[in-house]
Amino acid sequence: MAVTGVSHIPVGVRDMEKSLVFWRDFMGMTISGDTGDRFKERRSVFLRWNPEKTRDSVFMSLSAAREGEPAAPATGLGQLGINHISFWVDDLDAYVERAKALNINVRMGPETYGRPYGDLEHGEAIGTMMVIDPDGVAVQIEEWRE
Repeated sequence: MAVTGVSHIPVGVRDMEKSLVFWRDFMGMTISGDTGDRFKERRSVFLRWNPEKTRDSVFMSLSAAREGEPAAPATGLGQLGINHISFWVDDLDAYVERAKALNINVRMGPETYGRPYGDLEHGEAIGTMMVIDPDGVAVQIEEWRE
């Protein structure tokens, strides 16, 4: 018995359209499904980087309550539970420029980390920045630089 990968990352959102600007337009994901009006209590939109729906294709699930606020506020860095989500990208500088163009809240960076970085011993070649989605979820964007 073993964990073989990540299935999906669910995120509760207040305003689906504002969240889609962040996840689709800024992060570059493609909508692969939308529950629309199927459920009375919520709407869920599914987004992917890889359009192939395979076991190895991680997806995001954004869910917005139909009425009222979500049950709990988003967690922040240093709080219990999941405190941020981090993604590898192929061009950090492009995300820096896209953040400026879309007025995305940049919490940190861009900057370069040196050794050691987490459990990696990659040297001084990890570029990183931290942005905040419309609901306060911290999203780290990192580039593995050779």
